[in-house]
Amino acid sequence: MKYLLILFLFFSVSAYAEKKQIDLARELLVVMDMDSQLKTMAENIRGMQERQLSQLDLPEEAQPILEKYLNDTMALIFNTFKDPKVKEKYAELYASNFSNEELKDILKFYSTGAGKAFLQKFPQVMAGITKVAEAQLTSVQPKLLELQQDMQRELEKLK
Repeated sequence: MKYLLILFLFFSVSAYAEKKQIDLARELLVVMDMDSQLKTMAENIRGMQERQLSQLDLPEEAQPILEKYLNDTMALIFNTFKDPKVKEKYAELYASNFSNEELKDILKFYSTGAGKAFLQKFPQVMAGITKVAEAQLTSVQPKLLELQQDMQRELEKLK
């Protein structure tokens, strides 16, 4: 009976600690203004799509169709990211990757001037990173195609 009580107390404390950790993670999502972050992410995806579609050399009359497609796509992506179930998964991800102390320190950082500036400017930084990555991928596209063709030739030899 004594061991059962100890196990019960251990699991109760453990469950309380876990709940506290998930609560910190949820608080972090609020402090990070996750909705704004997600909106920016959806806008970055839209920008990437616009750049890709602009390479298709479509007629001018296709513009309204493309615009509707891009608006619908962005709305769908943003609303999907904003879903409370998805947000809970984000919180679980933070809670499973950071300890209580780390989450507290991160929250503390985001309460500072530097932390607030980081959060405010992070979407622009991510947009810039996306453009740099996209340009890099575009620059190696011929080599990627060549590697893919090499692989296909090697696979053909196996048949």
